Amino acid sequence: MFFLKKKRENENIETTLKEYLSQTSDMYRQENSATGEILDRIQNEQAEMQNFLRKKMETLDDFLDQLQEEKEADDEIKELQKKSSEREKQLCQLISIYSEQLHTIEEFLSDKEGWHEQFQMMSQKRKQVGSLAQIQEIGTVGEPFNYRLHDIIKTEETDQETVDGIISRVYAPGLLYQGQVIKKAQVCVYKK
Repeated sequence: MFFLKKKRENENIETTLKEYLSQTSDMYRQENSATGEILDRIQNEQAEMQNFLRKKMETLDDFLDQLQEEKEADDEIKELQKKSSEREKQLCQLISIYSEQLHTIEEFLSDKEGWHEQFQMMSQKRKQVGSLAQIQEIGTVGEPFNYRLHDIIKTEETDQETVDGIISRVYAPGLLYQGQVIKKAQVCVYKK
């Protein structure tokens, strides 16, 4: 009887263990299934995130390429502007020298009647073309002296108060380009 009792107890324990193992196994399968679903979802989300990041990286690479192209184009424009500015300065210097030479020739021809009229017509044409290019000659006899526009080479004494500070002679004309002084006129000014 003792053995029967032990046997029954063992059978009860075995049955309980089998039920427990079966329940645990079912729970494990259910949890494993749920874990698998979660793992699948995580893997799907990870794949979507990788696709999203890849697309964003491609977009960023395209944007950086575009920025680089714009910078290179901007650098080219700046280089062209620099070269253009240098050429412009050289042309203004050339025009300034040309203007001085013409002024000297005009002074020389002022007492030669036929040549003087011819030169005045050429000078008028030069001033018209210069005006279109926003180039203006400065320094005219009879205008008031201006430190911004003129350099005094010489002064001429006068008793007349009305001409004090007025230009009496132009040795070399000055030049304005787009309103900026390129070269000051070299002048003689009346002084009281």
